[in-house]
Amino acid sequence: MSNHLASKNNSKLDPFVFTDDDLLECLPSQKGEYATLAQICRTLCNRISHDSSKENDSRRIEQRVRRHLLSLEEMYRGIVLIDEGVKPHLYRKEKDLNFENRQTIRQLSALQDLIGQYLPIEQQRVLENQVSKTNAASWKQFIYVAPATICTAPKCSIDIKTMVYSAIEHQQALAFTYLNGDRAIRQKKLMPWGLMFKGEKTYVVGIETHITSSKPAIYAMHRMSEMSIIPAEPNYPAKPTNKTITEICKHYGLGHYQRKSDPLIHLTLRLFGKTANNIDGTPISDDQIVEEIAEGVRELRATILWGDELEKFIRGLGPNAEVIEPIALRQKLADEYQQLVLRYGKNTSVDEVVAV
Repeated sequence: MSNHLASKNNSKLDPFVFTDDDLLECLPSQKGEYATLAQICRTLCNRISHDSSKENDSRRIEQRVRRHLLSLEEMYRGIVLIDEGVKPHLYRKEKDLNFENRQTIRQLSALQDLIGQYLPIEQQRVLENQVSKTNAASWKQFIYVAPATICTAPKCSIDIKTMVYSAIEHQQALAFTYLNGDRAIRQKKLMPWGLMFKGEKTYVVGIETHITSSKPAIYAMHRMSEMSIIPAEPNYPAKPTNKTITEICKHYGLGHYQRKSDPLIHLTLRLFGKTANNIDGTPISDDQIVEEIAEGVRELRATILWGDELEKFIRGLGPNAEVIEPIALRQKLADEYQQLVLRYGKNTSVDEVVAV
């Protein structure tokens, strides 16, 4: 309560309040275009509706803005540019390739209490476009995101979300406790680059500070706890400014949970009846071909990564699909189905379950 009152009192004593985004929006970004400190201050005052004519000390405003610009230059290296070789100093910004990503993160943060889960990247773009044209009060009532699976969206601490968003925006390293897939607790350090949304889960993409590999790691946000910001060090690489997080994830195959041992295969899959009837609209690979080889029988051919996701997809088709090639995948699934026959073929007691 005391902090809140102090904040309110400070606002009354110093009504000149602005955010990083307010100041960034006042910087010119057209090639060859610069602005002086005085021009930026006038634009900023207009933006935040601050009556500078009532200000007794205009130099105080310029000093605050100048200090803030120096801070932004440090924070957004290569984006906020200051030419100190001339008098007065000139300021501008390069086109920020990650600005839209940060805007999306902010919007998703604001939406988290409404939708309880995060949108696929395609829907993020639609949402961002819609948000730019309307106000929050009018469009929230029109959004419902249905669950993609029978699993509910995992609960994630708002403190963890806020710290992750802040670390991504300001390129700060994180230390946290992580519960991995084997239910083992591990201590991790990560330089976060962005977020990946898949199904009902949100993953933090970044570089592990103790590993020299250039391939980013992914961590499920809902399994993170006991998080803190740690001081930056030279071995904590920031996200490349010339690539979006989408391009990075696609390049390294992060969206497929790809393991080094997962091979690329030429899949031939027979589909019976109406199974996967609309798979043309959601192909499993860029070179997918589906041909009808007999009445009620279609053959799908595609070049695809053989990993857990492909196996889950085929298992989900049940008896209405048959792997023809590769033989190794066909045999692996056949062995699994034999085990299922044994498991479901008799009534097993609790004591017998482990032995099956």
